Amino acid sequence: MPKNLFENPGLGFSEASSSRPASTAGRCERRQSKKFKVPNLGVSHNGSKVSRRCGVNTSGVCGVCFLPCSAMLMGKYTKRPLLNLPVVTFPIWIAAGVLFYLVFCFNGFLHWDLPDALDSPPLHICPRIESDEFLQENQCRCPDPSAGAFPTVSVFERRQRQQTALLLGCLYNKKSDEWDYLPNEKREHVSKCMLCDAQEDTTESSPLGTLNGSQTFIDEYILDSISGIERFIPDPIEVENPIIQISERWEGEGLGFPGSINHNGSHFILHYRTNFSSELSWNSIQNSMGVATSKNGSNWQKQQCIVSKKGYGGYINWGVDACVLYDEWDKNPSHRFKMVYNCSPPKDPLSKNQKRKEFAPQKNLDSSVRNLDDTCIATSPDGITWTDHGRKFGKATDTQPCLSHHGYGENYTLVLRKDYGTAKMFREIRGTQFLTIREDIFQEYLPKKEEGTMPFEYLNEFYLDYNGKEERYEHQLYTFRTTSQYNDVHIATVDVLHWPRVPSLRQWKRHAPNDDFPQDNVMTYLATSRDGIRYNFGWIYSHVPLPLGKGLGFRYIAAASQILTLDGYHWLFYSGNRNGHRDRWKGKEEIRLAKFPVGRLSGLRRSSSIPVTVPGLIRTRPFLLPKKFKVVTLDIEVPDDMQSSCEIKILGLNGTNQWETNLGTIGPTIGPRNSLVSLQMGKHTTGRLQENPLVHLEFQLMGNAQIYSFNIQEEAA
Repeated sequence: MPKNLFENPGLGFSEASSSRPASTAGRCERRQSKKFKVPNLGVSHNGSKVSRRCGVNTSGVCGVCFLPCSAMLMGKYTKRPLLNLPVVTFPIWIAAGVLFYLVFCFNGFLHWDLPDALDSPPLHICPRIESDEFLQENQCRCPDPSAGAFPTVSVFERRQRQQTALLLGCLYNKKSDEWDYLPNEKREHVSKCMLCDAQEDTTESSPLGTLNGSQTFIDEYILDSISGIERFIPDPIEVENPIIQISERWEGEGLGFPGSINHNGSHFILHYRTNFSSELSWNSIQNSMGVATSKNGSNWQKQQCIVSKKGYGGYINWGVDACVLYDEWDKNPSHRFKMVYNCSPPKDPLSKNQKRKEFAPQKNLDSSVRNLDDTCIATSPDGITWTDHGRKFGKATDTQPCLSHHGYGENYTLVLRKDYGTAKMFREIRGTQFLTIREDIFQEYLPKKEEGTMPFEYLNEFYLDYNGKEERYEHQLYTFRTTSQYNDVHIATVDVLHWPRVPSLRQWKRHAPNDDFPQDNVMTYLATSRDGIRYNFGWIYSHVPLPLGKGLGFRYIAAASQILTLDGYHWLFYSGNRNGHRDRWKGKEEIRLAKFPVGRLSGLRRSSSIPVTVPGLIRTRPFLLPKKFKVVTLDIEVPDDMQSSCEIKILGLNGTNQWETNLGTIGPTIGPRNSLVSLQMGKHTTGRLQENPLVHLEFQLMGNAQIYSFNIQEEAA
């Protein structure tokens, strides 16, 4: 693997990689022989030396030979022929053979291995990417998600990442025709780019109409053209210590997220996981969730959630995949809080070994229709006592399904996981689906006893495949949350699982002792949308996660289901775990708080890759100014040095004559250094606008100036 893949902790590697010794390249070749042929791969190996190091699954070979091997071992260590052994010892030797199979053979199935020479496998097993043309052939035929102002990923890095994913996929599947094994009804996603139809169109350049109020640079919507400009995410203000720590007996050892944060006008209301043990005799909202309230976000009062006897059992999956919505738009106060959660079959308190295939709910409901990972809904008047309304939709609610509602009479939107199958596994690819339902229909079906009858309608579905279907070995969508809005922008936090198919550490060290271990992890990214359905995935494809928990060593980060905007900040609650996705349940999670100043989740700045004497240029799409326009107010930050400044112009067109007016320069001698700056328009410009008010705004950034938004006003603030 190339060194630059290991340098970004968000990509899932522990530290910078050392180069692979040249002597490893021929290990597979030295083992080849014509004595044994592995099906489907066309690679010959010596039958007595079949090795996982050549990227071949040995479980089938061991399955054929472990019984004869057991007989040989019996003869070797007992000095007696097999048939002369006492019959009573047969079970012992059979058990020894099974143990031999599990330890030395079946282990290869549970944790598939990489070859010694990952960069130099036999080319007829795993093809390599040797040219840029390969990248282009696999990419979707739609705009690059990381285009525009997002940080650039080099062609070399992208090629190496895709090559690594291709190798992992080849070694994992062992079949070149993996899609051919899928039923026709499950193969539709294979023949199309799922991301193209789901991503927001950022190439639109038509006039915007009249602009009023704040216009944010958090996305590409307002931009017409840029030069020498890059997008960035500033570091948030982090609270030093975890805000919630175990202090109550009912919290157990499983405190963490999935979690939700709401605000009712006076208090923060935080729902969080308390227990996640699958060994509990039964799993319910009552013994799996807690709620904490605070007036200031610092001092919290805790209480255990309660399940009302009026509803069903409130049985929830032991991972506590739940999302709580404070629905201020519902006229029924008993439904003020709505929880969407992962249905789970309860366990008999008298038997810890009861099978969990079916949900056996209360009130004589048909147990065959309530399966694990189905969608259940509960409501509460206070966020503490919950009435379970049962199953309302199907799969898949593993990894936090979320419901949103943004006004009286508006539709509810349900965002949850969608699984896509391959020949290897029915849910190998994790994706996201958007569903909607009218408010009146939702209210009608919520109290109905018949389960699974809520008629949600399809809006959108997708997974990450812009660089080809092998991209699933590089990263997958884990959780997609879309419950926050700011200045007409839908803000989503997206948890992305990186390198989900890595081998175990023991196997990696056995096959590549001189290389750093590639670690699976989950990082949180920002995504934006103007319609709430199609999103901008630029941050994911630029490999820039939200800067949460910097320096704390977190490998598993999960954001709360909402970002709150109040008191001058965007409040982002999250949990951090120093273990990765595979072993996260063995780690201890911390619930923390990060705050971004309002409007400063993302901004634009001059790129460091251009000469210091060249300004970075930002030009907005053409728009109509209000008739009484007098002032432009900027949310900008100009460092205290002599090189940084920002010049603002209005560009117009009267017939064939272009004109421009300089509104001013924010720099060492003009205007405040930071925060909000107002620039008034002169009388000369007012006359031109009366003739043709369709204009652009142009910003020229020098040095380390950063800009977040502008505001069109009729009078100075």
